[in-house]
Amino acid sequence: MLDAFAGTESGGVVIAGAAGVGKSRLAREVASTLADGHAVEWVQASRAAASIPFGAFGQIVVLDDNHERGRLGLFNASAAALRTAAGERSLVIAIDDAHELDPGSAALALHLATSRTAQLMVTVRSGERCEDAITALWKDGHARRLDLQALSEAEMQQLLESVLSAPLERETRDGIYHRCAGNPLFCRELVLGALATGTLRLDDGLWRWQRRPIVSQRLTEVLADRIATSSHPSSTRWSTCRSDSRSRAPSWIGSRPGER
Repeated sequence: MLDAFAGTESGGVVIAGAAGVGKSRLAREVASTLADGHAVEWVQASRAAASIPFGAFGQIVVLDDNHERGRLGLFNASAAALRTAAGERSLVIAIDDAHELDPGSAALALHLATSRTAQLMVTVRSGERCEDAITALWKDGHARRLDLQALSEAEMQQLLESVLSAPLERETRDGIYHRCAGNPLFCRELVLGALATGTLRLDDGLWRWQRRPIVSQRLTEVLADRIATSSHPSSTRWSTCRSDSRSRAPSWIGSRPGER
């Protein structure tokens, strides 16, 4: 993935996947690595920011939708300001949860990529509706799309046993995987809750369920948030963030609470 930012030929990468699969964590790791030689700006999209025109970009560039100079003039001025701030370094703009961008922010992101002002690293939730300007990033070849899948049972077992420093009893392993379906975030929250309540204990060198696991308040909140944010009303300007390409999520995903 770092190879996509080695030169200026590529417009960047779009990281897609289900909620909790590790998109944001992967993007932050890559952004941290790129920061050694690039100017990296982080844009966090959200439903709240989407209620304000260009709200997501307000933290990194001053945007006033001046109709006298037109939208293109606004975009060019924003691009110039970002390039000036980057100096001699190549500019990378990371946009997390880009499916939440308002139309103006999405159009600005596409402009920055097509004008070669910056390379983009964008995360989108698979199956969510995106602005056409965001789907154009990969559909029109401006950026490469990487789809992350849930962990396989073997990958999940390797991850948990590495973190817990001991093997899982077989029925416990199967139970965790059945409940989480390989989703790193859900797996993490379930295991943390089980450890906190004593449901999951080390017994004769193996981690075992002591009783049926109780869903923690934290996991309940995470699930409720995912359900709430996947019910956007239909709109003709939206396109669905889907692709047929597939790639496995890296085994280290899930080491921080709340990362997606």
